Parts: sequence; C-alpha cells; structure tokens
Amino acid sequence: MTRAELMEFLEIKINEKAQIILDEDMVHDGAALGEMQIYFCFRRILNKKATLEDVGALHAVNKVLQALGVLAAKETLRSRVEK
Repeated sequence: MTRAELMEFLEIKINEKAQIILDEDMVHDGAALGEMQIYFCFRRILNKKATLEDVGALHAVNKVLQALGVLAAKETLRSRVEK
C-alpha cells in the first residue's frame, strides 16, 4: 500500500466512524471513538506531527503484531508503507 492509499483509507475510516457518532448511535459511540483515536494516531505519524503518545501506541501495535507473527521481528507497520 502506498502512503497516499493509506492516507485515503484513514480519511474514509475516520469519516465513517464520525458519522456513527453524528447519527447519535450512542451504543456504538465508544467503539467508534476508540477506532478514530487509532486512525488519528496513524494520520499524525504519516503527517510527521506525531505526539509521544502516538509513537508509543504505534510501538505497542508493532510489538503485538510481531508477537503474533503478522510482522517479522525487525519489521514495522511503517516499513510496510511504500513512499
């Protein structure tokens, strides 16, 4: 996936989750917000505006994916995104 494709994916997902909140689907608001926070984190990282919390969250996701064997031990999500 290219960086541009990932950015487009993130924008689509953010908008979908925002719509759930706008539709006042209070049962799913928390889940939608949780997903949005992860998408925001990735978007800030790609835009080079990451906070320390964003960096920590990405490290945690990388570690879990490495432990599950989805990513190789030295591989990261960032390394999977093409320029």
